[in-house]
Amino acid sequence: MLSKKYPSNWEEIRAKVKNRDQHACQKCGEKSLLYVHHIIPISESGSHELSNLITLCNKCHCLIHPQVQATLGQRFFRFLNRKIRRFLGHIGLIDNKFSDLYYLLSYFGYSDFKIGQKETIESLLKGKDTMLVMPTSAGKSLCFQLPALGYQTGIVLVFSPLKSLMHDQVTSLIRKNIPATYINSDLSKEEREKRLAMVAAGYFKLLYIAPERLSEEFIEQLRMIKINLIVVDEAHCVKEWLGFRPSYSKIAKVRQALGPIPILAITASANKLMQAEIRDKLVMSKPNTFIKGFNRKNIYYRVNRYRHETDKQAALVEYIIARNGKKGIIYCAWQKTVHEVRALLKSRGIESVKYVGKMGAKQNNQNYDAIYGTKTVMVATKAFGMGIDIQDIDYIVNYDLPESINCYYQESGRAGRNGAEVESVILYDQGNESKQVYLIGKSVNIADIKRVYSSAVGCSIDGLANDKEIEKCYAHDQYEREKYKIARELLCERGYVSFDQSDGTIRAIKSDKNLYNDYRDLGQAEKMRYDELAKLVEYVSTKECRRQFLLSYYGDVTILNGVTDGIGRLIVRLIDGFKHLVRALRKGFDQANLVALPVAPKCCDNCCRNICIKQALNNRRPGGRESKPSPSHLLALD
Repeated sequence: MLSKKYPSNWEEIRAKVKNRDQHACQKCGEKSLLYVHHIIPISESGSHELSNLITLCNKCHCLIHPQVQATLGQRFFRFLNRKIRRFLGHIGLIDNKFSDLYYLLSYFGYSDFKIGQKETIESLLKGKDTMLVMPTSAGKSLCFQLPALGYQTGIVLVFSPLKSLMHDQVTSLIRKNIPATYINSDLSKEEREKRLAMVAAGYFKLLYIAPERLSEEFIEQLRMIKINLIVVDEAHCVKEWLGFRPSYSKIAKVRQALGPIPILAITASANKLMQAEIRDKLVMSKPNTFIKGFNRKNIYYRVNRYRHETDKQAALVEYIIARNGKKGIIYCAWQKTVHEVRALLKSRGIESVKYVGKMGAKQNNQNYDAIYGTKTVMVATKAFGMGIDIQDIDYIVNYDLPESINCYYQESGRAGRNGAEVESVILYDQGNESKQVYLIGKSVNIADIKRVYSSAVGCSIDGLANDKEIEKCYAHDQYEREKYKIARELLCERGYVSFDQSDGTIRAIKSDKNLYNDYRDLGQAEKMRYDELAKLVEYVSTKECRRQFLLSYYGDVTILNGVTDGIGRLIVRLIDGFKHLVRALRKGFDQANLVALPVAPKCCDNCCRNICIKQALNNRRPGGRESKPSPSHLLALD
């Protein structure tokens, strides 16, 4: 029976549209799972005229109208359920056979697991808490997306730090006909409620949310849903972002409230100290930890130093022009710097797009689609790129100094996901450090907590204080207003004050006797950020191999052991040349195969500089005379 919003001759209209469109999706050409959809939705006064109707497959329709994911989720689930029903019957919640895992793997377009994926999935299906540290683009997401299909009922709950990351991963799953959705503030209240109801009814396998979604009301709603696994994506944020996103501390409490649910923490950048912090913050019980290396072999690391800002600007423009239209990302510390860099590039005739956290979801998504498609230069703050899978990024430029080694490693890893050789460049000047020191000073510390608590008590009348009146004390500075809101949330979380959003009143509940002890972790986090910044400055200043510096920082046992120095690189080149010669002889002695011997892979600017010095000394003959210069490709100069 048709809904009242459709005309009585709807089946006839659908047949006409499909015949007109030759029974094929008008976006991708797919000829199965086709439906007739409204270009302008009925909810927005769209008509049933043929000009407003188009034949699309479900995947393309979701990409055009993401607001209707909830209504289409039921169809996706039915189709997927029919395909996997024959083996779901003998799969339990924690008992799985690897033959079934390989069958499920085919849904993602792969025939075999990458290093670390199989054992991680096995650990999760046994109900174990698990931590996975794996390089960018090595396949971390598959480790929780695949098990979601193996569970007979229930969902996998994924905590994701950024809206853009949620959108990107859900879109990717929908393209594979895997039922997934997200709930965030970009959606209307009605759409959020609809999606949550569909999740409770079993129409989705994965639900993506941000930690800020964890209100008391939402947690109660989660109690009504069967959750098989909790995933904390980009788990390093649990520690690094505690000072300005305190909601990350709620994840452990949610897990305790929902019962003994296994948890998976995944990240690409966590040294041993960070791993211990993540285990502690998420209250993980004897987790299985899988560390699969940190070496990104195709990235060339470079640091360029400048005395003046104008010199750095000129170098940036020259560098981008030299890349000859290849895609790249320029990271800046502040939104103000993003606008300045874009203006600089525009004045030199270089087109670019921007991405900043507070620009608005619609504009950010448009700019993201632009860099994913035809645009070549993205100027952004650190809000862009986490978990984003753009394969053909050729270079990363840090116009300002990143805040830590972890941050730098994350940002540099967004280049070269297709395996091509790429560059990561830091443009360093003395002012870089002061920017990061300023930002660290703007994060919430114990003194801010004490000040907000004292304001709440001092402004109270009959035990109640007005939130707006207190906020006026911080109105002179945007950062101060943000700090006030975060400090208020932290005080509410640990029971020092209560905040009623309906009337904007704050009530002090207990004394501040133990305030400093309870918030000691904020002081530790601030000290850690200063230490991390000092370590990054050490990286910038080092004369040794930068790759080896990064691997040592993360405790990676696969240290290069001299392969990055001049002699080691020459040995590698000779071995590769010998192999090349053997292959050529087997094919028949073709001189064309011998002309271009493989060049030793580039590592970093320090290694190239050391090779130049050693070869310059080796080329000098006794008596001060010099031999002929070595070939430039052996010097590996850039």
